[in-house]
Amino acid sequence: MEEDLLQAICAAPEDVAVRLVYADWLDDRGQLGDADRAEFIRVQCRLASRQPLPVEERRRLLDREELLLAEWRKIWMQPFKGLFLQADFHCGFIERATLKSQTFLHQGESLLQRTPLRLIQLRDPSESIDELANCSTLRRLWGLNLDYGKLGAARIAQLLNSPYLDRLRWLDLGNNLLYRFGLEAVLRAAPRLPALRYLGLHDNLLGDAGVARLANSSLLKQLEALNLDGNRLSNAGLRALAESPQACNLAQLHIGRNYQLGLDGVETLLASPNLPALSWLHLDGFTSVDEAVQRLKARYGSRVEVNTDGRLVGLEYGPVAKL
Repeated sequence: MEEDLLQAICAAPEDVAVRLVYADWLDDRGQLGDADRAEFIRVQCRLASRQPLPVEERRRLLDREELLLAEWRKIWMQPFKGLFLQADFHCGFIERATLKSQTFLHQGESLLQRTPLRLIQLRDPSESIDELANCSTLRRLWGLNLDYGKLGAARIAQLLNSPYLDRLRWLDLGNNLLYRFGLEAVLRAAPRLPALRYLGLHDNLLGDAGVARLANSSLLKQLEALNLDGNRLSNAGLRALAESPQACNLAQLHIGRNYQLGLDGVETLLASPNLPALSWLHLDGFTSVDEAVQRLKARYGSRVEVNTDGRLVGLEYGPVAKL
């Protein structure tokens, strides 16, 4: 019975109802720790609900989640000992994890039968690009994080040529020495990334010319979230985004640590009719950020939630820390 339920959860990771059935089964089984695991699943499912929770209930659930994790996390992680370098629970199960590339290549299918793993960060992927590009297990993932992979344009192009990325919604290519040639490889891969909604291009020295090239691409139109932190952008780069009809679906935008930006450029971006969906802006490292926040909030009110603490807003998970 347990094996069947776990397979059903892994086969349909978006179906919360199956997880709650598993929680009920744990209560019925009644072994040591089952009641706490069942409660943990229900608590996290409730916290993940799209319906807003009363403040007091949310605080109570968060406190209970923290206590249950403190008591049971090591035990719940035992089946995955030595496999994950870092792991996060969502709706009661490990959904996000950091692991070595070779671990994913050799044991990825097995892991995906034991937990509804949806987003992974790969460590040291540079020596495994050919194997990764030909790994069909990638098709089962929701998100792929290659931050600090330092892969370079050629390896990025090789990976993005994979036929197994068509279901990917979340892709982080930060700190990968992309420059202009790597960006072109990303843009050429757009037809193989039809489901992509978040793209991380931070810390790749794209400059204003790179952002202007992105602004004129078909890939930008499908994105709901874009991270351009640390790319040596000036107001010219923001104007390119502001003038692009392709930016119409962007709801979340990171432009932190671009120290040449001025407040006028940010306001040009926010005033643009080409970005009607923009509702979350990250300004970490922005010059005179206190003044910027005051002016932006005074002018745009609740339309823009100005963030300065470096969090990455996940498309499904809400505010989450970077893996």
